[in-house]
Amino acid sequence: MNSKTLIKIDSESSSEFQLPSGVLANFVCKAWLSIAEDLHLLHLYHQNTAQNNVCLVLQGEHSLDCQLHVIDPSNHHHMTITKRLDPPFESSMPNFDIAGSCNGFLCLFDDSQLVPDTIFIYNPFTNESKQLPLTNKNFSNQRVVLGFGFDPISKEYKVIRIVYCIPPMVSWYIRYETSEISINTLGTDSWRSLGQAAYWLDGGTPSTYVNGSLHWLTQCHKFQQYQDIARFDLATEQFKKVPGPSSKDFWRHCYSVVELRGCLCAVVHTNNSDTIEVWIMKDYNVKES
Repeated sequence: MNSKTLIKIDSESSSEFQLPSGVLANFVCKAWLSIAEDLHLLHLYHQNTAQNNVCLVLQGEHSLDCQLHVIDPSNHHHMTITKRLDPPFESSMPNFDIAGSCNGFLCLFDDSQLVPDTIFIYNPFTNESKQLPLTNKNFSNQRVVLGFGFDPISKEYKVIRIVYCIPPMVSWYIRYETSEISINTLGTDSWRSLGQAAYWLDGGTPSTYVNGSLHWLTQCHKFQQYQDIARFDLATEQFKKVPGPSSKDFWRHCYSVVELRGCLCAVVHTNNSDTIEVWIMKDYNVKES
């Protein structure tokens, strides 16, 4: 199995709680349903347990089908794969990829589609899932970037879908793109349009959720020395730029944006070295931290 994506998730919160309002399974008792649908209570519980109950979900590729495996890192001397997950949508969507994770939930999409439009929110510990409504917006020659996170102001989970429409090559080094942002609030049956994206995002890796925002690297252009870090604020639903690392090692090489203990981090591995350089932003949006 070739490892592809490693996602850290909060195991206790996702197993104790179902998906938020409108996505929850039916409860027999209305009182329990109202408690379970209280997103503020759900968020408080996540805050209290996220640092103490952590496991890893490893996505790999075997034959033509993707697989998800759970790893429990609590035993540092024997880190072994403990369980293979069998999502309920696996037979209808065998080729899936991870768009992002938040509070123990995974956002998965159909990787076999040229323009991904089939999206599921999946709880790997209760094995429950919810398919998002289709956007039914398809254009020729396009690419899609997805993200998933929690809005700490409205206490809602949101999925963002950015479609970049790429016209024929204008010149040998310039490619003009138009874009459209759509957002779905979990529990609703429609997507809202937010206009065009402010950045060209590199959607080759899952979005990184930190401090109420989703983060991606921007695409490098021909005369640009380094990649910027763009964030989408889930509360204001606007794009902004995050100050990135100033080390020349990060300028010369492609790096990844990850979350570590609640901090936004950049990680680079140089081709000619066995070392990994990690840049950590201890105080969010403060470069010098």
